[in-house]
Amino acid sequence: MTISTNIAPNMHKGLEYLLSVQKSDGSWCDYDLPVGASDQWVTAYTALGVLQAGRVLKVDAAIHAARAAADFLLNSQVYEAGWGYNSTTGVDADSTAQTIRLMRALEIDIPARNHSCLLQHFQENGGASTYLDQTAWGIAHPDVTATAGLALSHEQFAYQQKSLQHYCELSYIPGIGWPTYWWKNHLYATWHMLMLYQRMNVDLPSDLHSIAVNIESAFDFAWALGILHVLHSDPTVIAQPLSTLCQLQLSDGAWPGAGNLRVTDPDCFQPWQAPAGEYYTDQRHTITTASVLMVLSTIASAGIDPKASSI
Repeated sequence: MTISTNIAPNMHKGLEYLLSVQKSDGSWCDYDLPVGASDQWVTAYTALGVLQAGRVLKVDAAIHAARAAADFLLNSQVYEAGWGYNSTTGVDADSTAQTIRLMRALEIDIPARNHSCLLQHFQENGGASTYLDQTAWGIAHPDVTATAGLALSHEQFAYQQKSLQHYCELSYIPGIGWPTYWWKNHLYATWHMLMLYQRMNVDLPSDLHSIAVNIESAFDFAWALGILHVLHSDPTVIAQPLSTLCQLQLSDGAWPGAGNLRVTDPDCFQPWQAPAGEYYTDQRHTITTASVLMVLSTIASAGIDPKASSI
């Protein structure tokens, strides 16, 4: 059995699920935080996963869904520049970066003030903060830095790369990888940093093959598989974990959400040492399913071509 025959049906089912829970205005909505549900961040993130999988599988409905999501984000922008978790929580670098990445992938031009907004979150140490404030939310975070770095234009990236690379090297923890500020597990930040390192075209830390892996959910499993794929060119290395991830898929096509998102206490600067904050689940499975599709799309794009079809 080839990898393509393993993952193509699962990717299609995942797409079908996400399209089924997209709202008529083009948005996706998930999580139940004290500040409400997320529409802006969840929409941008989910649309990226849908778009990547849709292009790999050549599914027109997925491309249309991503464009509808982009329209929602443009039409619902309540901030002068940038996007946030929702329309009341304020601008943050991660939501803004995910939205910019989506717009660029769809070749949609957006006002330059949004790019300037993202650049404002880069700190003197080269990393990007989530918010612009005086709490721990206002210092550079590895998970946010990775997505922000991936969102930079070619010109911005060339200007930022030296300081960005310096931050990436300093924030790496041997045996762990890159720690996450907003997630329970370090695997999310580490995979995104690997994508950023590919863009920087620099050597990876030598001990990445021996980092600790603690898997508690399909979300964790997806990033662990993605890391394994990046570090090993032999497809047989990922065959068994890939099969296991596919087996975690629910009958409706979703991969089950779990309490991975941590709203870290704003007084907590290093939650990977002493976590502080509440954990929340993507109850509609959007972030988890989109994450799996991102990883599977990356695997498929590395020379494995799942059979094209349409929903």
